Amino acid sequence: MMDTTRLIKPARFLLLLLAVEFLILNSTIGNASTVSKQHFSGPTSDVVSGQYVWVTNLSGNSVAEISTTTGRFIGSIHTREENFRQPQVVAAFGRHVWITNPGGNAVTELDATNGSMIRNIDSHSIRFHVPVGIAVDKSFVWVTNISGSDSSVTQLNADNGDFIRVIKGKSDMLDEPKSVVSDGTYIWVTSSQNDSVSEFNTSTGVLMRVLKSARYGFNNPTSIAVSATRVWVTNYYGNSITEFDASTGRLVQIIKAAKDKFVQPDGIAIGGNRVWITNFNGNSITELDASTGSLVQIIKAAKDKFVQPDGITIGGNRVWITNFNGNSITELKSGNGGLVRVIR
Repeated sequence: MMDTTRLIKPARFLLLLLAVEFLILNSTIGNASTVSKQHFSGPTSDVVSGQYVWVTNLSGNSVAEISTTTGRFIGSIHTREENFRQPQVVAAFGRHVWITNPGGNAVTELDATNGSMIRNIDSHSIRFHVPVGIAVDKSFVWVTNISGSDSSVTQLNADNGDFIRVIKGKSDMLDEPKSVVSDGTYIWVTSSQNDSVSEFNTSTGVLMRVLKSARYGFNNPTSIAVSATRVWVTNYYGNSITEFDASTGRLVQIIKAAKDKFVQPDGIAIGGNRVWITNFNGNSITELDASTGSLVQIIKAAKDKFVQPDGITIGGNRVWITNFNGNSITELKSGNGGLVRVIR
């Protein structure tokens, strides 16, 4: 399963909190094709669901829809009904697409087949506290709330959006939890302020373990992904990747070689035997071998037009990357990292 979360950067975090306080008180196929009309505004996160890629536009208060087969821009969803306010992270399972709105303390659910709104879950029905990270499995939706003393994880029913529980306890060590990932049996949550990862049982919400020690190398853990047996975490300030065993929490390795060229590693996704990482301030993508953690390649060609690459998702034989300050999406071939197109 690949990661579904793309998180607020430190520089944007303060601006977001100030905004929340105020609110509460076509491309064509080719090796370097580029669309001239701008459809993106501060794109932070993306996910593939069915035949479409869904992209959150943090600055544009909208969600964009792209064809996975042609890269054609389908449309932008930004009506009053959805009420997007700084949409940050998007996740999908089946025909359901879920989006966090930290600026509105809400979560929006869309129908992946046509983009229509299924429901908007806001703070009147469920008290979200700056919801940012989100993950979905076959039964549940998991939302991280990063607002200081209200740091927590909200669990929803994936079928109807009903509230199940809030996970919040001193022993859970949740402190501005930025990202969450689920394998259906367990979830793992990164906490940026205390440099830890907490693991919970999906059925009961019971804490399994907290990983927090110098040996894990967590340093502002930002995004997280899980494969069959391993969990991978990007350390934004540590310029490293931590890999640990999903069953035991045992550290496998910290990847921090100079050749890997991590520069504020941010988004992460796993596809096949490869791990893909966006380097937010390196304007590059690092591709690793998932079996060994060894470097496959660094992707940083001028034609790729990476400008603060942020979110990343994999669908079929394609990799899609959001460029936050480039207001674009870069599409690569998952087999060799070759450029397919840049969509603007």
